[in-house]
Amino acid sequence: MVVIHVTLTYFRCNKYKNIIKTASTRYRSDRQLRHSVGSRLNEALTTLSGERSYQSHDLQQPNILLVRELSASPIWSDDEFFSDITMLESRVDDITREFNNAYLNLWPTGWLINNTASGEWAVFHLINQGAAVKKNCDECPLTYGVINQLVGSMQENVFANVSFSVVQPGTSISPHYGPTNVRIRCHLGLQVSRPDTSYMTVNGRRVSWKYGRCSIFDDSFLHGVDHSADNPDPRAVLLVDFWHPELTELERSTIDSLFKFQRPATPTIHTIPIRYSTEM
Repeated sequence: MVVIHVTLTYFRCNKYKNIIKTASTRYRSDRQLRHSVGSRLNEALTTLSGERSYQSHDLQQPNILLVRELSASPIWSDDEFFSDITMLESRVDDITREFNNAYLNLWPTGWLINNTASGEWAVFHLINQGAAVKKNCDECPLTYGVINQLVGSMQENVFANVSFSVVQPGTSISPHYGPTNVRIRCHLGLQVSRPDTSYMTVNGRRVSWKYGRCSIFDDSFLHGVDHSADNPDPRAVLLVDFWHPELTELERSTIDSLFKFQRPATPTIHTIPIRYSTEM
């Protein structure tokens, strides 16, 4: 089995530069889009850059795209995504069965494995940066079917991910910022431990997981994960990215068109565990 080792900081830097360059080029070359997109997204795309700290709040620093005037909250209530959360939580048993198959029977095929200074976590993508991973989706047809019924899920651009995420005992994921405030991230608890030994910290606030329940947060705020070695089992969630609910349909379609990777219809990443995924 081939394993590709990439320095995470280097990969992130170059990945962001390429995303920014491609989106900026597409935006500048489309005069009609610049006149129709609306003021707040126009401002965000005009000032698109790789520089950090262009948000006044120190703990919210999306490193690719910031759309001002969107409501900013590290933790979101279920009410904003009620129908989608209800759907996910009602199907948790089916989703858990397919997770167990992917983790217990397929590992490491289809999984992207990440090492940290202390520990390891891995993801099994159904949608990776806006592209469906066909082989993985075929292994999880019920879960993929649920995802396609969600009304607010993000699926067509580089900010969009749906995956099983597993954090091994003894793992700490250092605090970091997500790429944009146009997405809101959801974790559906599939395998969880005591909240005092397994938790996420978002903007200084501790969040724990519960089986069959969704946790909703804005990952453009500073966030990290701790899963103590005292836990006998990994922590597992289904990760789903939602659109920020205040974005208009035009703004969503514009982001999709500007931030879409041109890639083969069937990605090949499912055959190689690459150690640079940043989804947790």
